[in-house]
Amino acid sequence: MARAGHIAIERHYESFGSISTVSKRWNQFVDYVKDRGIRRMEHIEIKHIRGYGQTLVDKGYSPASQQNYISAVNIVLEEARGDKEVRLSPTEVAESRILIATQNLSTPKHEHEHVIEVLDNRVAALLELQRSFGLRFEESAKLDAKTALEQAEQNNTITIEYGTKGGQKREIGISHDYQIEVLANAAEIQQDDRSMIPGEQTYIEFKLEAYNEIRNLEINFHGERHAYAQKRYLEITNHIAPIEDQDREEHWIPHLAKQLGMEERQARELDSAARLQISKELGHHREDVVSAYLGGKG
Repeated sequence: MARAGHIAIERHYESFGSISTVSKRWNQFVDYVKDRGIRRMEHIEIKHIRGYGQTLVDKGYSPASQQNYISAVNIVLEEARGDKEVRLSPTEVAESRILIATQNLSTPKHEHEHVIEVLDNRVAALLELQRSFGLRFEESAKLDAKTALEQAEQNNTITIEYGTKGGQKREIGISHDYQIEVLANAAEIQQDDRSMIPGEQTYIEFKLEAYNEIRNLEINFHGERHAYAQKRYLEITNHIAPIEDQDREEHWIPHLAKQLGMEERQARELDSAARLQISKELGHHREDVVSAYLGGKG
């Protein structure tokens, strides 16, 4: 699929610079759909492009970058297919800025536990770190688990400073014993390496190896981050997140108020406080961003 896309790009562009740039953007989309079981270009649907757009927002891409990456996908598919049947307006993602989840993208607990048993210990440890602390892949790979374990035991928090978006470090509190256990296991696997990346590998080499290992499994790394966000919402509000409660017949805040036996004003304040706290723990610092993980208030 990557090669077929590259051929389409070469037909569309004459400039080597444009070919190289669009190829890189297309390859990133190919990695995304392959992680979701799509192996052939003709199996790509508009929902896959929308889902990809959501990950761009989720990862903090600027509106201009979002449009560029979606445009690259459109160009390749139009050139390869010869039509515009599978096309997403680049501005649809950029204008929305904050996407609201309509599908639960978290990794179910039973799937998580299954893949942990079959994966290499180091990759399994990354998944555990992501699920337990809401880490991005890069943050979990570049974590010095030994130092984090010491921080957790001494200060009841850990500092995430490497691989973060925009270089912004953040503190994540320890609220469960299993988080200490996850760090201890990761530290044991890390041994004398500086981070979870094996000493003989670069970050890129390790990332490619890790993604290849999970490629054929019913799981993706970012699903663990979604699971963390939803678990934290339950812990803070004492109610499951909107994306997990889609059978309700009313808007979220009235529903939450009724379920918790409080006034709508109190429910709105609780929901907002939970979203802001979770946003900070995920490294976003904006309440509205976590709608991509938790679902909206409608």
